[in-house]
Amino acid sequence: MAHNAVSARTLQQALSRTRDWQAQRLLEGIGRPKASPLEVCARYHLMAAGLEIQEEVLVPGVGRVDFLVAGRLIVEIDGYEFHSSRKHYRQDRARWNAATAQGYQTLRITAELLLGNPERFVRLVKESLADTSR
Repeated sequence: MAHNAVSARTLQQALSRTRDWQAQRLLEGIGRPKASPLEVCARYHLMAAGLEIQEEVLVPGVGRVDFLVAGRLIVEIDGYEFHSSRKHYRQDRARWNAATAQGYQTLRITAELLLGNPERFVRLVKESLADTSR
């Protein structure tokens, strides 16, 4: 651990008061073993926006998705390092097509959008949710 780093356990202890409930909920996702740093960031912004999210959901016929928002919108966080091969590209497109065939709308979010303009990311999710409810 870097000399100026703070452990998740230390943060949890420091934020243990009842009024810290929002920070406590956000910290819950940091320790998820499969979560990428980008997924942790996305989780933070989605939860801070008050959206109902499920993480690492297994959607039958589609596979595991990063987030299912409000039970109807799939949000996939696409970091380049995990989506750069032809094989991964084809797998992602097959999953995307399967989700669409089942009636799910899917947002594919880049690291640049998530890190560079998180407000736009949240707005895009909210606009997509509004669109799926019509």
